[in-house]
Amino acid sequence: MITPIRHTLALFLFVFMVMVVPAAIAQDEVLDTSLEEIEREHSELVVEELEEVEEDLAPEEVESRRQEGYDALERRLLDEAFERRKDTDIPVNIHPGVIDDDKFLVQPGSFFEAGDPGETIVRKITILNKTGEDMIFQISVRDLGVDPEKGTPRFHQPHDVGPYPAKDWIKAEESEIALRHGEMATIPITVTIPEQADVGDHQATIMVRKKRLVERASGGIRVNAYTAIIFVVTVKGDVETGGEFVLFEPLKFFNWKLPVLFTAKAKNTGTVHINPNGNVKIKNLFGAVVDDVPFPSWHVMRGTAYTKQFDWRPKYAFGYYTAIANLEFAVKDGDPIPVDALSTSFVILPLIPTLVLILAIFAVSFLVQVFFTRFELRRK
Repeated sequence: MITPIRHTLALFLFVFMVMVVPAAIAQDEVLDTSLEEIEREHSELVVEELEEVEEDLAPEEVESRRQEGYDALERRLLDEAFERRKDTDIPVNIHPGVIDDDKFLVQPGSFFEAGDPGETIVRKITILNKTGEDMIFQISVRDLGVDPEKGTPRFHQPHDVGPYPAKDWIKAEESEIALRHGEMATIPITVTIPEQADVGDHQATIMVRKKRLVERASGGIRVNAYTAIIFVVTVKGDVETGGEFVLFEPLKFFNWKLPVLFTAKAKNTGTVHINPNGNVKIKNLFGAVVDDVPFPSWHVMRGTAYTKQFDWRPKYAFGYYTAIANLEFAVKDGDPIPVDALSTSFVILPLIPTLVLILAIFAVSFLVQVFFTRFELRRK
């Protein structure tokens, strides 16, 4: 009797290993499949179902059926996303009267925060749907780099690490949010500074984009632009501050029209961002101050140099001028960095007034010559 029982148990164990375990593994694989992969499979399924009847349809009807299938799939995915939104704590407000311009608005444009190692900072961003249709927006975080000479941002790929990384510190409460036209969502952003974080600036960017729900079969290049929010986290401690101006000059020495354009280039030699500010005094040929121009302020990121242009727009100017810049670098939670006064010169010769003056001089000279050639002065 024992041997048949053993055979039965062995047979049951064999059936369990062959059928039940693989099925469970397959189920886990389905659960682990990302939402985008599922959507792509649905998209491919729409195409496969249509291909079965394409031979009996005109090309126009085939394309129409394809678009109907894609539209139905997109609508279902949107409905599912709005159902998932009900389970979140994300506040959504309705803004009536929002103009449909096929865009979306993300605010604010940047964050510059400071904290101690181990500190947690919570901030909020808003996303306003102005696309004119229901839309799902994706939120992701990437490291941010900055061109060392131009000061322009470099957005790293999701798995790349920037020079002063911070993407792993920053997390949005939701990675996706569905919004109808005119709705605005407020998304909490949590920054957790590691205990062992290096002091100084760390840079990341929060990327927001419209989610493409279905990969349609039509050809062409698909462009899905991001809106980026700059996020700079300054880890407090023994930071280094320093900066200098490597360029301050007019774009042209001779200016035939207004305004006069100036170019300034500032270099950051410290470990935290700096902000140049101050004013520029404009003096005429006789040394009198004719105008006082506010100097534009901007962020010069860690380890970079940034060039900025600004202008002087007087109502009228003519002749030789000198611009003297009295500036300093502001530092967040620190003492400002003084800068030696900068000076540059330029000439303004408005084209039309200058031509009028030249013509007037020529006319007066001509009339004088005519007078002396036609009339003779005699003594009595």
